[in-house]
Amino acid sequence: MSADTARQQQLPVSLSWSFTSAIKTWNASKSLLSASIATVLGQILSRTVAMAADASQVVAEAAASMAPSSSSFVSSLPPDLFDQTTIISLLSTLAIVLVAYLASRQFLPPTASGTLRFLFIWHLADALCHFILEGSFLYQCFFTHQPIEGLDLSGYFPTPHNFLGYSDRLYGAQSGSDPFAQLWMVYAKADKRWAGVDLGVVSLELLTVFFDGPLAVYVCYCLAKKDPKASIWMIVLATCEIYGGFMTFCPEWLIGNLNLDTSNFMYLWVYLVFFNTLWVWIPLWVIWYSVRDISAALNERQVKKNL
Repeated sequence: MSADTARQQQLPVSLSWSFTSAIKTWNASKSLLSASIATVLGQILSRTVAMAADASQVVAEAAASMAPSSSSFVSSLPPDLFDQTTIISLLSTLAIVLVAYLASRQFLPPTASGTLRFLFIWHLADALCHFILEGSFLYQCFFTHQPIEGLDLSGYFPTPHNFLGYSDRLYGAQSGSDPFAQLWMVYAKADKRWAGVDLGVVSLELLTVFFDGPLAVYVCYCLAKKDPKASIWMIVLATCEIYGGFMTFCPEWLIGNLNLDTSNFMYLWVYLVFFNTLWVWIPLWVIWYSVRDISAALNERQVKKNL
């Protein structure tokens, strides 16, 4: 037998042995990997359970501090922690955005551009925020109250004299105990005006809920129908949003932010800066986009006239 023939006969045996060894090595590695993953997952689960236990204690303490009888605007939590109502409030905002996104999947074609989809989601989320969140604020201002007799008013945001014809009532979320009242009391830790009735804020919110909200829905309708009037109404709505934001905070700036608490990271950067400037930067971009869209249409018409 030649050397070449011997090597040819040994080659399948060698390949078979290598393949078998590779399988054994893979099985051993897979077992080791599975054990490692199980160990890591066990550690994560153990850590999560421990954190949940700690969080339960924090939530219980927060709930006690947020009882309706409490009149303090100062958070009992360290700046880096969330209480239960804060978490629910933030999740409700995410839920609104999710609903708006799902609606865009329903009412916009799959071929819709990313810009068109973003505009639809923004305006529908805007409308839902106005109707649900700010609408609940107006409800607290007009329908939630308690008699001021026997109350230590130093811990409450004062109700304007003769508001709705009454001078013996304390209005606003500070007098309620329902979930929306608790939500606004959390925000009121950053801006005290939202705990009660500030005539400037209430006046702006009436315009926001009953004009901006329906207009935002109409913009969504125009976007879904590819109606060119959408750009015009987006400019109108964006202008209202920017004006409303300015008129909400300008009175505070003029008096040195007496009603604002900027000592807490959550209050300053999440509630006051992030959530409020969203209604500045995005409307500014919407105006820029809409002006370009209208200008392009007018330029196209001018070109056709010159033909």
